[in-house]
Amino acid sequence: MLVLIILSSIAALFIIDLIVNRQAKDVRLQMATSAKRLIDSDELSDNQKSLILNMLDDAFSWKFLVYFAIRLPFLAFGRAKRKRSTAKIPEEYMALMQNEEFNKFSDLHMQSVMASNFPVALVLLLELVILIFIAMMFGFMRSFREVLLATVFLTTPKVRPKSGKADFA
Repeated sequence: MLVLIILSSIAALFIIDLIVNRQAKDVRLQMATSAKRLIDSDELSDNQKSLILNMLDDAFSWKFLVYFAIRLPFLAFGRAKRKRSTAKIPEEYMALMQNEEFNKFSDLHMQSVMASNFPVALVLLLELVILIFIAMMFGFMRSFREVLLATVFLTTPKVRPKSGKADFA
């Protein structure tokens, strides 16, 4: 009986994963369009464009979400404890957070990454609920997006250490 329940759960996760990946096609198309606008922009530096290209590469990577889920609590608690991010992120990457198109791109990137590894995405969602609750309790909710993006900035070079100029971690 237990084996049947386990096999049914695995089959359900597999089917849900297939459905989520089918739905992710539109998200990935929007993400590619947004990335093209960013890369064609004269406002961004070569390093910023390289980071965006690396994030595009990671959009289909199951490893990215695993690393992200592991790093996020450490950065979030470091932020709460020190009132600033523990990440040593170059200013030019942090400046991207002021760019509206980049914010749209990063949201689409995270949706795509979550679709590429659905079981870990479920764990990450639970982790995010807990971290958001803690962030609200300690009053650093306004900077939580900074922590999320800092985690993306630090995770991208770990997943693809040989690609682009964005290898700063």
